[in-house]
Amino acid sequence: MYSFGILLGEHPLFAQHMSTTTGICSSNVTIMNSSPLSNIGMVTWDYRPPKGGLGRAFQQMQAALVASSPTTVSVLSSTGGTHNSATWTRRFGGHIAFSAVLLFSLQRWINRTARHLLLFPCGPGGIFLLRKPKGCKVVAVVYHTYAQQCRLVPGQWWKRLFVSLERLTLRKADHILCYAEDTRQVLLRTYHLDERRVTLLPQLIPLQPWVPTKTVKDKNLCVCIARLEQRKGVLFLLRVWERVQVQAPQATLILVGDGIQAAKIDRLILRKKLSVQRIPSLPQNELIALVQSARMLLCPSFLEGFGLTATEAMASETLVLASDTDGLRSLMTDARTGVLIEPGNQSAWVQAIQEYLADTEKGKDIALCARAEVCTRFAYDHSIRALQECLKQVYSAQ
Repeated sequence: MYSFGILLGEHPLFAQHMSTTTGICSSNVTIMNSSPLSNIGMVTWDYRPPKGGLGRAFQQMQAALVASSPTTVSVLSSTGGTHNSATWTRRFGGHIAFSAVLLFSLQRWINRTARHLLLFPCGPGGIFLLRKPKGCKVVAVVYHTYAQQCRLVPGQWWKRLFVSLERLTLRKADHILCYAEDTRQVLLRTYHLDERRVTLLPQLIPLQPWVPTKTVKDKNLCVCIARLEQRKGVLFLLRVWERVQVQAPQATLILVGDGIQAAKIDRLILRKKLSVQRIPSLPQNELIALVQSARMLLCPSFLEGFGLTATEAMASETLVLASDTDGLRSLMTDARTGVLIEPGNQSAWVQAIQEYLADTEKGKDIALCARAEVCTRFAYDHSIRALQECLKQVYSAQ
C-alpha cells in the first residue's frame, strides 16, 4: 500500500511533522538446516506491488522462509511473482477471476515446478480453491472470513454469497493458519473446522525499523493508514473528525491510503473544510517517521484480520485508538496496550480523541506497554520458528 507513490516532500503541510528519529530492534533468525521442506509454492492474486495486507504478508512470508531455511519458494501470482498468470485480472475480475483461471492452470504449475507444499490466502481478497491439487500438501492462510465481513461491515451483507465457496476451499486445505484469536473462533464455530487443522500463529512482521531510539511527538498530529474501502471505516472517521476539529482546531489528521473511496473522501475533505490531508502512498522510511512523530494512530476499521498498521504504531510507541472489533481486540487490551472504542459510535470516538489531544501525558504508559508487548509477542525469530515448525508438521503428517 505504501511501498510506492509520491514523496512526502511534495506536501508542505506534512513537512513540519517529520521526525528525525530512527529505530533499531535486535532480531536473530534461527536457520532450520534439518527442515524437510525443500520446495514451497505460494499462490496469491495480491503480491507485488501489494494492493493490501495480504500482498504485504505473503511478501514477508516468502522473504522469511528463503532467508531462514534451505528452501526455495516459488510464487504464482497475477504480477510480481516468480511466475505470473492471468495478469489481466489486475485490471478486471480480480481475485475471483484469478481463482477461476487456477482451476485449469494450478496443477500444471505444481507439476512443472515440483512444489511439495502450497500456501495460499483464503477469505476476502484471497483464493477460492475449487479443486484440490494432487501431489502436495495445501495450507490456507486466513486473516478474516467472509462470514465476519458480512456480519461486521455495514452494507456488506451481500458477501454472504461467498461463504459457501470459502467453506469448500477451507475443507480442501490440509491445514489452516490464522493470526487472530477472533478469526480462529469463527473458523471453529461458524465453519465447523477440526481444531487440529487450525493453527494460530504470531504474525511475521519485521518491527525493527519501527522502534525509535528516542521519541519526539507532535501533540496535535493524528494519523490513519488504511486502504480506502468500506471495511476500513475511513468515511466514518472523517465524520468524527468534523466534530473533533470544532473543539481542537489546532489538530491535524494525516490520512495515508488510496482505494475505491478516494474520490468521495477527497470531496468530503474539501466540502467540509476538514483539517485533513490525504497522501495516496509513502516510501516506508517516510511512513515510519510519520507514525513515530504522531500523537496517536487511529484505526476505525469495522473488521481486521490482524491489524498490521496498529502493530507497527504500537512498536513506534505511538498510542493507538482502535475499534473494539474482530482482529483488533485480539491484538490489544483496552487501557493497557491500546484504547478500544465501540465501532461506529461517533460520540465515543470524538470523546476519546479529544481527551488524548487535550492531555499530552495521558496514554504514555499505554504506549510504552504496547511497545514492549508487540516487540516480545512478535519477535521475528520466534515468529519464523513457529511458522517453520508448523509447516514441517503439516508436510510430515500422513
